[in-house]
Amino acid sequence: MLVTALSRVIGYDRALAIAHKANDEGTTLREAALATGYITGADYDAIADPTAMVGRRRGIRKKTPDIRRDRANRASDRRKAG
Repeated sequence: MLVTALSRVIGYDRALAIAHKANDEGTTLREAALATGYITGADYDAIADPTAMVGRRRGIRKKTPDIRRDRANRASDRRKAG
């Protein structure tokens, strides 16, 4: 999950290299990222913040779209228009 967040900034190939390096050497993703020099520690911390990726904070609920309801509403609108 954290590697996916990195790939948006540094690219898939570099993020993949970081993941392989961490796995091969038994280190954390952060340590591997810093060792490669592709990203700074501050940038890594800002990008790979799990709480920011989830988008939820205590007491705040983010409404997710209901795709099925949206499709049904569009189909209903088309029937009324047609």
